[in-house]
Order: sequence, then C-alpha cells, then structure tokens
Amino acid sequence: MPGATAQRTRKLSIFVAVFMAALVVVPVAAMSPARADSTGTADSYMVLLNGSQEEAGFVASPDAENAYAAITGLGGLVTNDMSDQIGGLVVQAGLVDATGLVGLVEQAGLVGLVDQAGLVTQAGLVGEDGLVDSSGLVGLVGLVQESGLVGLVEESGLVESDGLVGLVGLVDDVGLVGLVGLVGLVDEQGLVTFDDALRATGLVAEVSKDFSWKAYDNYSQLVADGQLGVTHPEPGDAGGGPDTDADPLESQQWGMSMIRVHEAHEIQAGAPSVDVGILDTGIDGAHADFVSNETLTSNVDCLRGRDSVFFGPGLGTPDPCVDNNFHGTHVAGIVAARANGVGVVGVAPNVTLVPVKVCDAEGYCYFSSVVDGITYAGDIGLDVINMSFFVDDDEYQQSTEFKCKSDEQQRAFRKAVERAIKYAKGQGVTPVASLGNSATDLADDKKCDVVPAETKYVIGVSALGPQSELSSYSNWGDGAVDVTAPGGNGTTGDPTTTILSTFPGNTYAAIQGTSMSGPHATGVVALIVSHYGEVDEDTGDVEMSFSQVEKVLTESATDIGGEGYDELFGDGRVDALGAVTYGD
Repeated sequence: MPGATAQRTRKLSIFVAVFMAALVVVPVAAMSPARADSTGTADSYMVLLNGSQEEAGFVASPDAENAYAAITGLGGLVTNDMSDQIGGLVVQAGLVDATGLVGLVEQAGLVGLVDQAGLVTQAGLVGEDGLVDSSGLVGLVGLVQESGLVGLVEESGLVESDGLVGLVGLVDDVGLVGLVGLVGLVDEQGLVTFDDALRATGLVAEVSKDFSWKAYDNYSQLVADGQLGVTHPEPGDAGGGPDTDADPLESQQWGMSMIRVHEAHEIQAGAPSVDVGILDTGIDGAHADFVSNETLTSNVDCLRGRDSVFFGPGLGTPDPCVDNNFHGTHVAGIVAARANGVGVVGVAPNVTLVPVKVCDAEGYCYFSSVVDGITYAGDIGLDVINMSFFVDDDEYQQSTEFKCKSDEQQRAFRKAVERAIKYAKGQGVTPVASLGNSATDLADDKKCDVVPAETKYVIGVSALGPQSELSSYSNWGDGAVDVTAPGGNGTTGDPTTTILSTFPGNTYAAIQGTSMSGPHATGVVALIVSHYGEVDEDTGDVEMSFSQVEKVLTESATDIGGEGYDELFGDGRVDALGAVTYGD
C-alpha cells in the first residue's frame, strides 16, 4: 500500500496506505421488541457471542439462544451470521426506546417503569412481603453509590424491595431470567443505544458499533491532482511461460530482482490449484496482465470472489472483479501478474487470485467487512490471504491505527479478527499482513496492536527500499515483524525507488508502502505452497499447514541487519529462489 514520506504526509497513505443498560433475555412472547428511535435511522454493529474459538469453528456457550432473543428484543436485525465460524454477527439496529424494555409480565407479577432519570419504580416486586430470593437473580448488582444504585443481599439470601431502586428484573415461568439497571444511559428522549443495551444483558462477549478507517485516497482525484501517473505500455511480442523474461516492464521491477523471482520461476512459478485471496478493494479481473496468452483465460477467479463491503455501510460496486479504487489491482499484480509478454510479472504468476472486497470506493475499510472477508477465506479454503490494510492515522478517526484492549470498540475489533484468523488458519489459510506506515516501533506498546499484522497466526511484513534498507515509513518491532520484503523508499511514480505494478484499465503505476511489501511475501508463500503442498485426492485442494509454510518462509529468508532475528527485518528478506530450493 502506498506509504507516507519521512514526514508522514498522507499522499497515497493506504496501509497502503454500560454500566448496565437494558433488556434481560426473556421468551419472545413475554414482551414486544423494543422500538427503534422515531428517526428510523440504523447503524451497523458487530456482536461477538460468548463461547470458545476453535480452529474448526466456534463453540457457543449455552446462552447463545438467549443472546439472539435479546438482539431481536432490542430491535436488531442480523444481516450477516458468522456464528458457526467465529461466533460473530453483524446487526443493523437503531436507538432503543427504553420504555419498550420494561413491560407488564402478568405471569411474573412484575411491572417496571423507567423514568426520565433512568430509574425503575419499586412496584411489582415478586412476593407479597416485598422480598426477592437472590438465588434466582442473574447479574445482581451490588452497592454502587456513584450510579445511584443500592442493592444489598442479606445473609438470609433475600433482597429487600427498597434495595432495588434503579433495577428491573424480567421474570418468566421458570424464574428470574435476569436483572438490569438503566442508570445514566437513557437520554432525555428516553432512548438508549443498542450496544449499551445489549452489553448490559451480559449475554455477549463484545458488541461494538461498526467503524471505518481511511485506508487510501481516491484514484481519480490523485490522477487529476497530478500526484499519480499511470503508464500504458505496448504489449510485448514474446510468448508467455513461467521462465520468460520478456515482459516489457519487467526490467523496472527491482523488487523482483532483489528477492530472486526470475531464478525461482525456472523451478516453480506457482500452481493454478493454489488460491490466493486478495482482501482489498477488488481486482480488475479484465486487466490484460492477468490473462494467459496461451489459454486466453484470466487467473482472477471472479466466481469465487466476494463483496464483503456489502455487509458494512461502505460504498462501491458489488462486482469483486471491478476494483473499487486501485489498491487491490496493484497488490494483485505484485502477487500474480502473468508472465505473458504484457506489462509486469508477479512473484507467483500461475496461481489463482480470488478478490475479496473489504474496502469501499471512498477508501474506507469497515470493521464488519474485514471480519467477513477473513471468515469467508476460511469458508472456501483459500491457501493464502494478503491483507494490505490497517487502521491508518486519520484526523476524523483520531489516530486509530493501534487497537487497544482498553477501548471497548477497539477491543471488539481485535477479538473478532483474532477469532476469524484462528478459524481461517484451521481451514488451511496462511494469512500475510503489512505492518503499517507510521515509522513506529510496535514493541513499545504491549497493550495496543496493529491489527491484523500483529494478530497471532499472521505473518507480519516490514518494507525495504531498493538498497535493502528499511523504508523510512515502515513500522518494525521485536515480535511484530516476521520477515521483510520490497515496498519502496522514494517518490511515488518513480519505478526506480517504488513498486511498479498493475492499475485498473490496463494501466500500471509505481507506488510504495508496506502494502507493497506484504504481497511480495504473499507471492513467495504461494510459491512455497505450490512447491511443497500435498494435493488432497478427494477435493483436489493443495494442503500445507501454517506452521510448515512459516518454517520454510522464515528459514529460507536472506539474513540482513543483525545476525539472526532482529527487530527491523525479522528473520530476514524473503527469497523466492531460497524458498523453492529449501532443503536442497
């Protein structure tokens, strides 16, 4: 992805750059769904269910059914159900009318009314003596003076009715299902946010409103402003093939020379049965550099492509083989532009590319779209995925590149991505991600990470310039960087210092960033899987575990910098020839 300059300007900076709030679950018949606010507006939320993430899928806790009921009761609509894979749901919901959270439940003898201060009257407590058996209470709130709550449990196990000010319990025929306090969360219109209300039930692990980050600038505007130039090369006359050196722009691909791609192609140029997912803006599937001059077919698999932007609030064409911007096409060319006598050559030109759109036409990458894209990669069993995106510094988003455990919204994002990556890995996916363009030592803050590059089971890649130096913009850090690869270290548009690759509309451009180093490493991983993977006789899929791939990639890398692993380059610069001759 395009990187920032040493001054961290943002030209082409993609990577390329509450307390407790509302409903407790009751049988649907017991109360009507809470109403959305009168404006009719709705937001997108990511909800993570309670349970454990396994590589084979998600094992939900017994309260999952109640969680679904709570979502429905709060007026939520599930638009993307990933519960089997990662226990995740994308939900559309508006503000919740707090008066709809508490109703008359005659069977239980309970009546609760929420006043403007968010407090509940004492009326309707179970039992003529005004006492409630605490053993039937779920989530009983104790003494919280600052919230205006008083709830004291006596030694006898009974709670006096005057100790339940600010609390509401919803009761079914079986017993008390839950206890919730609406204190300080209801606004003057009697409305409460969906995430506050759902979080209060205690029935979900995390809930966060969807959010986006500006990953890259608008392609048309960049060209119009003169910040980006594109090239229209003449087709070459040489025939295609895995060992050709005749593509007309290949001589300008210094990154390929640095990692010995041409020499590797004499042994292995990639297998069509190896599937590489490009999680990005889509791929221009009609680009001439993805078309074989022998079979006249593209190596971009549009049928298995996916528009994950659909599951978030982003904008863009739904066709995964029409690039929403430019970034995905550039990344895809680095990985697998054909050796066909046209334009440039990718690291693994004979593999199959699968476009998965997670970023929209305006350059925003949404939380729910990213999680869906990673999960989908596991669903269809891709072999490798490239993730050249991160939460970039953005004025509106107030610098959210780093996801911190202390922030509820960021914590939900981290956990969702962790689950999705673990699931994808369990389905045979090797995830590769760019480390980011903030020139930051990622080891400095152990509580905040760049996601997904620092997520467990992800190969994180820093960027190099043409002299094999760490790029001025590249992040690094002990434990964060696994390997390094060419990303560029110069001026956008200059192919001698930045990375030349495919752009939409049969064009080419040179840009830079860790978004460019990541796909160089992804291409080498694709060569490794092509060369050493075993074909399943029943499915025809090529199989190679993440640990096996990681071992070959890191142990075949060229050691640069300090001897052995170091904080700038990890285990070294990826080496395509070294990878396909590993162990020889």
